[in-house]
Amino acid sequence: PVGNVGASADLGSAMHAVIAEILRTLHRQGAVQMPTQEAVEVMMEVLAAGGWVLPADELDDLRKLTISFSHFYEWDTRHIIAIERQLSADITCPDGVVRTFTGTPDLLIADPPNGCLIADHKSGWGKPRSPRVMPAEGEPIVGLEYLSDRGHGQLDGYGALVMLNYPAVQHVTLRELWLRFGERREATLTRPELEHVERHVAGRLALALVIVDANRDDVRFAEADVLGRNGVSFGLVQAAFVLRRERARVANFHAV
Repeated sequence: PVGNVGASADLGSAMHAVIAEILRTLHRQGAVQMPTQEAVEVMMEVLAAGGWVLPADELDDLRKLTISFSHFYEWDTRHIIAIERQLSADITCPDGVVRTFTGTPDLLIADPPNGCLIADHKSGWGKPRSPRVMPAEGEPIVGLEYLSDRGHGQLDGYGALVMLNYPAVQHVTLRELWLRFGERREATLTRPELEHVERHVAGRLALALVIVDANRDDVRFAEADVLGRNGVSFGLVQAAFVLRRERARVANFHAV
């Protein structure tokens, strides 16, 4: 087979491609929700157009995720700002170097009167801890402590990018959509917090590049050659800190 041959990473990428096309279709139709059978048809069209070749079990998994997305979530597509649009901003890092930080949120939606919602689609099984008292059915789980580890980074990184690119936005909410469970988890960043968050992001960018430079042979950092010396993507930062945590776990294991 040729094209995007199946692996768990490809399942996630295929899921994001399917969701993006469903949202574009809803936007064209002015609809808030897509019937599940139509969503599955869109899924098959996306796979065919993109050359995706998934094993049978992953294809079935993708079908279930697509049905879950179309069944559990409704969208006011009039307020969609962007679907998978790359954002960028120049960030001054602690070493004094100005670096271009880029990131591509799954979905940006206006949250009137002056907010922005970042929707992030989670297809994994490992959801974070839940509160002792769950919200009413259909209501989101609210609080930074209930986001995924990646979600913490997305709220800061994507939140800073949104506010730096859209000066009128006064607050940004990251909403994680856990497709396997029909859950929504969210936390909000406000503009008064931006200065602190931007410094935090700047520190992470600089440290991530130190990690990348020390591990240039790691396939996860191949993007660094494309970005150039002073370019840093959200994905590159996340990969660097994943490696850092992996190394720390190994070191702790051998220390026991």
